[in-house]
Amino acid sequence: MADNGLTKKTLLKATLVLIAGITVLLLLKGPLARGYEAVILAAELGGFSPPSLIYHSPHVSSEVLCLSHNSRQFTADLYLSEHSPVAGIVLLHGATPDGKDDPRLTEFAKLLAARRFAVLVPELIGPQHRQIDIDDTQPVVDAFRFLNNYPGVESQVGIGGFSVSAGLGFLAALRPEIGDDVAFIVSIGGYHSLPRTLDYAITGQYELEGIWHRQSPNPYGKWLFVLSNLETLQEAVDQWALRRIANRRIASEQADISDLEPLLTPEGQAVLTYLTKVNHDHMNVQYLALPSAMREHIEALDLANKPLQQLSARVLLIHGRDDTIIPYSESIALARELPPNQVELYLVQGLHHVDSKLDRLQDIWHFWRACYALLQQRDRDAT
Repeated sequence: MADNGLTKKTLLKATLVLIAGITVLLLLKGPLARGYEAVILAAELGGFSPPSLIYHSPHVSSEVLCLSHNSRQFTADLYLSEHSPVAGIVLLHGATPDGKDDPRLTEFAKLLAARRFAVLVPELIGPQHRQIDIDDTQPVVDAFRFLNNYPGVESQVGIGGFSVSAGLGFLAALRPEIGDDVAFIVSIGGYHSLPRTLDYAITGQYELEGIWHRQSPNPYGKWLFVLSNLETLQEAVDQWALRRIANRRIASEQADISDLEPLLTPEGQAVLTYLTKVNHDHMNVQYLALPSAMREHIEALDLANKPLQQLSARVLLIHGRDDTIIPYSESIALARELPPNQVELYLVQGLHHVDSKLDRLQDIWHFWRACYALLQQRDRDAT
C-alpha cells in the first residue's frame, strides 16, 4: 500500500515544478509562449478548463453590429477581449437554425477572442435556413472588409469556416475585392468536390489513394442538399413536396413519404431517385439526370472547378477521420490542389465533423499542432 504522505509530497513537488515551468514560459516570447497558448486553447476546445493557477482567461465581450453594402444590411457579432487585438478572423457558421448564435460557434469565437483575435461572425441567411448559395459569399466579403480596417488587425485578417460554410470562405477569398488581403483560411470539416461529397452523403463511399472505403454517412448531408436547391426547381409542387420529404427524413431517415412521392413531377422524381436509389455504379448517371439548373447551382459552389492556385492566403485544413457528413479525403484532395508551401493539413480521430472528443494521445498532438498553426498566423508579422 502506497505511503499517503509520500504521495502528497510527490504531487506537491510535481505541481510546483509545473507552476515554475509555466511561469518561465509566460516570461518568454515567441514559439515557447505560443506553444503554451496552444496547449490551453486545445484543452479548452476539448472541454477542459485549465486551473486558475495555470491560466487566467481574459474577459471577452461581444456586440452586435449592423453592416451594410449597396443598400443591403446584415448583422454580425464582434468578439473582443480586454486586450487589444493583434489579428482578426471572420468566422462563418454552418447550416444550423441557430446561425451565428450556435453555442458551439459562440464558444469558439470567445476562445479566439481571448487569444487576441478580433472575431467577427456575420449572419448568413442561407445557412441559417439550411440553404447554401453562392450569394452567401457577399456578406463574407463585406464582413472581411470591415474587419480588415479594424484598428490593430490591418493586413492580418483571415476567414474560418465549418463544414459547407468553409467552402463559402474559399469562394469569398477568391473574389477579387478581397483576394489579395486574406492572410489565412481555416477550414474545419470542409469539402473540395461538392458532387463527390454528395456521393458520399448518399452512398457512404469515398476514394483514397485509389482504394474505395465505406462508412455509414449522416443522412443530414443529402437532405441539406435538397433544401439548398429547392429554388432551382421549376414546379412549385416539387419544391413543396421535397421540402416536406427532406424535413421528415432529417427528423427520421425511416419516415414515411409515400403520400408525397406521387405528387412529384419527373424533375422532382429525378432528385428523389438520386438521393434514395443508392447504386454506387450509377451515381454519375443519376447526377447527370438532375435538372440542369440544380447542377449549375452545385457547380457554382464546387471548389474542384475553381482556381485555388490563385489564393495567396495561408490555408489550415482540419478534418476528422471519422466525419460522417464530409469525408476527410476531401481535405486531402483540397490540400493537393494548393501550393505545398501554403497549406497545412491536420487529420484527427475523434473530431466528429465539427464536434471534438479526443481520446488518443496522437490525436491530441495533432489538435495541438493545429492550434499552434492558427496562433502562428496571428503572430505572423512578429515572427
